[in-house]
Amino acid sequence: MKHRYHLNVVFRFLLEYYFFEVIKMNGDYLSKKLFSDVDLSDEFFDSLRANYRGFDQWFAKKAREGEKAYVSVEQSGNINAFLYLKEEDGEVLDVEPTLVNGKHLKVGTFKINAHRAATGNRFMAIILRKFIIDGFDDVYVTMFPDTVKLRKLFQKFGFEEVGKKRSGSKTEIVLLRTQKATGDIYKDFPKFDFSGHKFFLPVFPEFHTRMVPESKLYTERQFVREDVSPANSVMKTYLTSMNGVDELKHGDKLVLYRTRESGKKAEYNAVATSVCVVDEIRNIFSFPDKKAFLEYTSRGSVFSLQELTDFWESKKYRHVISFLFNVPLEKRITRHDLFGKGIIDESMREKRFNIVEMNGQQFEKLLRIGEVNGRFIIN
Repeated sequence: MKHRYHLNVVFRFLLEYYFFEVIKMNGDYLSKKLFSDVDLSDEFFDSLRANYRGFDQWFAKKAREGEKAYVSVEQSGNINAFLYLKEEDGEVLDVEPTLVNGKHLKVGTFKINAHRAATGNRFMAIILRKFIIDGFDDVYVTMFPDTVKLRKLFQKFGFEEVGKKRSGSKTEIVLLRTQKATGDIYKDFPKFDFSGHKFFLPVFPEFHTRMVPESKLYTERQFVREDVSPANSVMKTYLTSMNGVDELKHGDKLVLYRTRESGKKAEYNAVATSVCVVDEIRNIFSFPDKKAFLEYTSRGSVFSLQELTDFWESKKYRHVISFLFNVPLEKRITRHDLFGKGIIDESMREKRFNIVEMNGQQFEKLLRIGEVNGRFIIN
């Protein structure tokens, strides 16, 4: 194993304001609700009524059946996004051509108000993780051809146009994704393969849960998750000045390592928690102006616009790292087991735990001991 880069205090500083600022920046709260608890009179649903005949009757039927949906609301209480998923078995006959006999996941309703790209990515994470974990043969969605941005979002994550569906006097397109691997980290998400280098990335405990709440540990009982969380998205972005970061490449794997909590011993309290995939490493000087920098770094960022503006002005943190949060380990692996089971070389035990590279066999062992669902792994 090769001891690579030194993690400096910048990572801690840059994550410090995450929890409060990301809520303020996104201004929405996502939760899973019964249809019967959703305010159908909210003007959010007006466009759905206009496009789909009998929408109110369909909604009332779902409420009677006890169905649930993911609902995102602003701090004012107004709805800004709505997601409903439906499981289907057998042939799907109301699209042309029909979908063959199988286990299908249908995205029944997916609507997001304008300027809510972060919520779109959160919805996509929910859809695709269910698709993988529950072993569906495919996942599909229908939409009108003029929903260009929505169509591009689905296509980015591996959906392809396969047919059409009549909806009253209008025609929708059918987009579908199967379990087939493509070699593209977005189109395969949340699946990942064994290509590229593999690294541990240490994260302080007070910032770990705020950055990736899906990896919340049972020991972190003081953290209150107020929603399905702005951090529960596909993409993460942060800045750092650590040396050697520019050597990371697209497709490299990052395993988040939550360091020990204050007053506790690292041997059994520090743990590996999650698997991520590097998308891109950029230098702050590669952006032509502040606008381009802010547009890029605000995607999945843990920082407020003011913080990002300050970073742009100072140029102090030159590396911008973008990665995908793919899957948490089902069984968190303690520092004791990382060394004891040979995932980290014993020679590293007395050294400061900074960014450390694993070989392929060590990474495979980590996935096995961490009990990562094999459906997430592309062999």
